Amino acid sequence: MTQNISKWYRLDNAAKLYPAISNEHRGSVFRMSATLREPVDPACLQRAADKTAQRFPTMAVRMRRGMFWYYFENNAASPAVQSESPWLCRPIDRAREKGFLFRVTYYQCRINLELFHSLADGTGAMEMLKSLVFHYLKEKGYPVSNGGEVLDADIPFSIDEAEDSFATHYDPKKGERQKDDPGYQLRGTPPEDGRLRVICVQMDAQQLLDKCHEAQCTLTEYVTAALLQAMYRAQQAGRPQTLPLRVSVPVNLRRFFRSRTLRNFASYVFIGAQMTPESEFADILSQVRRQMQDQLTRENLAKAIHANVQAERNWALRAAPLFMKNWAMRMAYYKYGEKLFTCSFSNLGKVTLPQSVEPYVERLEFLLGLGDINRMNVASCSYGGVLRINFTRAILEPDIERDFCRFLAGQGIAVTVESN
Repeated sequence: MTQNISKWYRLDNAAKLYPAISNEHRGSVFRMSATLREPVDPACLQRAADKTAQRFPTMAVRMRRGMFWYYFENNAASPAVQSESPWLCRPIDRAREKGFLFRVTYYQCRINLELFHSLADGTGAMEMLKSLVFHYLKEKGYPVSNGGEVLDADIPFSIDEAEDSFATHYDPKKGERQKDDPGYQLRGTPPEDGRLRVICVQMDAQQLLDKCHEAQCTLTEYVTAALLQAMYRAQQAGRPQTLPLRVSVPVNLRRFFRSRTLRNFASYVFIGAQMTPESEFADILSQVRRQMQDQLTRENLAKAIHANVQAERNWALRAAPLFMKNWAMRMAYYKYGEKLFTCSFSNLGKVTLPQSVEPYVERLEFLLGLGDINRMNVASCSYGGVLRINFTRAILEPDIERDFCRFLAGQGIAVTVESN
């Protein structure tokens, strides 16, 4: 149902954290990319970016500072399309981006969309990238048709896309979720140039899914177990630590609660494993599966929503001026944020495009930026039968990626590796 577009928006529950914790080092930015089969035309991409911004009013905003909370205000400017920088997922420079909290860049055949996390989660961002690519191909004059699979300019904006689904599905009767202790942090040599290192591990998606079916697990469970195994071996090769290895796995709450929002609507679960040098992969995978099954229930995820919204509605926090809120959220994040886990693994799953668009798009990718504490994050999505797992790290040593790839190869899965 189409309704009038609002001139301003409250930040959703998850979005309120990122302005408080972001700085010149931690930009809270992630990237979606589409690689075409021909070099990008910057003029066509600019026109496509203009149309896409008009179609996504909750993304085409600037952030304003109120007395008690930040808020979003419509931004009627034209987003500036730029050539790609070698610094991936760098903080958004709002002056350079004309106030926008996203940037559109290109390099050779690749189109990149980088977003400040307050705007959207991975699901919403991928919808925006798909729309951007579709509008670009139309600007090039290619005979592409939508078929209702892409939110383009011909599909009107719906107020459901702007919903704060955390507030909609908040249940004051739900209890608190269990608190976790700090987790192990990876160690390594920081790069002198400060640039993030990215390794892309590619494989046939069906080949890995066949292994998952044999093990009676999901792809996310399989990859999480392989990551824990690789991190444990890297940990044991250095100075053994008593802190637990733990992977933070974002969860798309739209799978459990009715929502069509394009804004943030994701939670997370922490997955770990008890391991020894003699541990077999099957044992690690069994622990991961059990934790996933225990935590990924509507009841437990409702508790996570309750905990976040309840904190936001605390009378003392609501009455505090914004600078005090920011201080409180930074302190809470320092205690209950990145310190609780070793790395994140975000699996966006299978991404599809309209059949008429597929011949022009060679690959789609998803990359996570890094914060101040965690030294590595992992993100994946599959397109066209190819799964791409991107490791982003702020240390020089590629030990974990190497062990991860050797394990998959040992399971009979053919992998290819690319790096920046």
